[in-house]
Amino acid sequence: MSAFVYIKNSTMPQLPTNPTKIVLEIPDVQIQGTTIKRKAELFALIYNMATKQVSISWIVSHYAENGNGTYGADMSDIIPSYSKEQIATNDVPVDPITGIPIDPAMGDTMVYVGQYDFFNDMAENMDVKVHSIIRQFGSGLLNWDK
Repeated sequence: MSAFVYIKNSTMPQLPTNPTKIVLEIPDVQIQGTTIKRKAELFALIYNMATKQVSISWIVSHYAENGNGTYGADMSDIIPSYSKEQIATNDVPVDPITGIPIDPAMGDTMVYVGQYDFFNDMAENMDVKVHSIIRQFGSGLLNWDK
């Protein structure tokens, strides 16, 4: 699918009318013995080369759980949605191939790079599917609580 929609008799590309939403199914929470399902939807991506940060903001929403474990009704009128931010900086060491955070204290010969440098190198030197990278980075967040 093309990133642009061409309108007949027009040479100017138009933005798509139905842009892709990036949504993650994140771990459920238990509230007073009731399972509440959650999703995180991408809100913003900021690639700040001056401060060497990649910031990703998510909106976390809550849903009832249907009897078969699927997502039920939106519960935003009872449990307000909130934002959750991830920031990649060079303070976080990652595997230079996978981008998965690592503990450099695990061994003297372990090779690692800063998380921002990993993303910057990938953006500069590889053909990447940005949505896949955003989903992968978001899936690595362990604590989705407020």
